[in-house]
Amino acid sequence: MTEWILILVIIAAALTPLFSIRTSRRQNHIAKLRRRACALGLQISLNCRPDALGHESSLEFICYRIQWKTDRSRKKWVLHCLSNRGKSSPIEGWNWFDGIPDSDVIEVLELAITQAPNSTIAIVSDEVGVGIIWREKETIDVVDSLHEMLQFMRNTLEKK
Repeated sequence: MTEWILILVIIAAALTPLFSIRTSRRQNHIAKLRRRACALGLQISLNCRPDALGHESSLEFICYRIQWKTDRSRKKWVLHCLSNRGKSSPIEGWNWFDGIPDSDVIEVLELAITQAPNSTIAIVSDEVGVGIIWREKETIDVVDSLHEMLQFMRNTLEKK
């Protein structure tokens, strides 16, 4: 009898790591979101917090970005609602960090914020493209609307 108990304990110890390898529902959801975004041509990257100071470099946020179509120098800026850091913007609850775009961009950003997913924490612009930093909590169909929003922002910002 003791031998059988020992065998069961050994088998359980051997199988336990296999069960911990399985992905969670959240991991599967994120993988689906990112596959869809990649299929639409969006770049996905890990970012530090949008209002990061020099010593805050941990990569804990996700940015979905669409590249610029044209090659020209772009203004770098971040519009975020994560904290009170930075300069206040005309959009209530949102602050500028790391630069401020031209004033004619505000209207486009206000529209983007109203269409953005609820878990959006920042809109960013840099030399690569324009992107959105969010928590990836919404359903997969949000990725399609996010792609449309980023295309609209890119096209509008490139005209300016």
